[in-house]
Amino acid sequence: MTSILNNYGSVQYSSPALRLMQTGWTFPKDVDLSVIEGTGSLNERLEQANSAIAAIEQRITTSAGTGEDELLHNIAWLPLIQLRQQLAAQAFKEMPRTKVEYDEATQVINDILRAAIRKKTGSEHNPVNRIEGFADEVALVTACLLDAEGQEHATHGVSRILTYAQAILDGKIKTDGVVTLEHETPGKLSFNGGGTFGQVAVQMALQGALNNMDTLPDDSALMVTMKNASHAGRLEWILRQATRKGYHSFALFNVDGKGRTAPFGGAESRLGTNPIAMGVSTGIDQDGIVGDSATTAWAEGAVRIAYLNNLTVPLDVLTTPDGEPTIHPAGVYKEGGPPDLLLPIGGDVAAYKGSVFGQMVKLLVDATSGRKAGNPVGTPGHNNLLLVLNKGDQSSFTTVADNAAYLRNCPPKPGHTVHLPGVGGLERLGLARQNGLKIATGTWEKVLELHRKVCA
Repeated sequence: MTSILNNYGSVQYSSPALRLMQTGWTFPKDVDLSVIEGTGSLNERLEQANSAIAAIEQRITTSAGTGEDELLHNIAWLPLIQLRQQLAAQAFKEMPRTKVEYDEATQVINDILRAAIRKKTGSEHNPVNRIEGFADEVALVTACLLDAEGQEHATHGVSRILTYAQAILDGKIKTDGVVTLEHETPGKLSFNGGGTFGQVAVQMALQGALNNMDTLPDDSALMVTMKNASHAGRLEWILRQATRKGYHSFALFNVDGKGRTAPFGGAESRLGTNPIAMGVSTGIDQDGIVGDSATTAWAEGAVRIAYLNNLTVPLDVLTTPDGEPTIHPAGVYKEGGPPDLLLPIGGDVAAYKGSVFGQMVKLLVDATSGRKAGNPVGTPGHNNLLLVLNKGDQSSFTTVADNAAYLRNCPPKPGHTVHLPGVGGLERLGLARQNGLKIATGTWEKVLELHRKVCA
């Protein structure tokens, strides 16, 4: 019976099941399947679907071995699971949102960061890193969070302030951490983030790299590593700056500061979401094209958004340590006992491929950045970056533009549109700056509650 319930495809009918069909078996009338008819609100239908699934599972348990369990699995349980998948995805997409002016959200996040630093240190924040274009570290981090939220990548947006503020108070983020160039060899710069905000560390590493390459000829390349920093947000932020300055780029980030997934076949968290990002330039002062993706089915931030807004997630996103699928995000953040795990990209068919990418990001970034073996997952300040920059020229810019047009002009499937990576995000950001952000209501309520608490 357990093997049947764990199978999200049709199961083969046994002889008892076939005999039941031949003798006129009918579906149990005491099992309510009215949810399939589509009445009620979205939340009500989700509750009804969960109740119906539980009732069918109970019936399958009591019918195990009779053949009826296989009939119930194929005829009722699978359609209900599919319906719940659709409803969960719809609920996430349509979660209640609050319109917040861009400047207002900026001020709230800025206030929280500065108040948390005051509470921790007893004084106002004292800038220790000279960041080009920003007054100080807080201004940079705030801008990164709002940029992500404006692009509708809430995974790395304002919700992050809830963990950042606590990390400051707990001393896990060293707000006085100085980013230093630790080592320089031909073709490689190695930075140490000093335990500061990850956004500050990667920005300083990029800044140092671009200054280093300014005098180099076209087509020059440089490897840049950064170790010992906290959560760094979206890699798109730094690669977009590189593309606008005429650089093609490739970045890997080993998110070992908080492991969220296991190697394929493993039961314990040993890896982070370990994103991979690439950027290609179409010319100086042009946005270029940037793609940024975690190596897990969902970014951890998306799971966090579901958790903050009391939503479930679809199947193939999370699993318990013993391999059972789960739709409840709270298990990822539970205290005590092994947490639930994010699944690699690839799902049931090819999760091993996503796991290959996640593991290789860890191994390659650690090897090149100098992170020592034995630092336990969850140790603050152990997020590392590997960035490769290639200085473009007009020929390469033209090649990118031509290839991008070739991809963009691909005939679309009916009802679909072909999008290049990152382009939609920039369009949404422009609209958000003009018309305001649409922040998940549950998230914004918790941010305002934190603001009242720390800024009192």
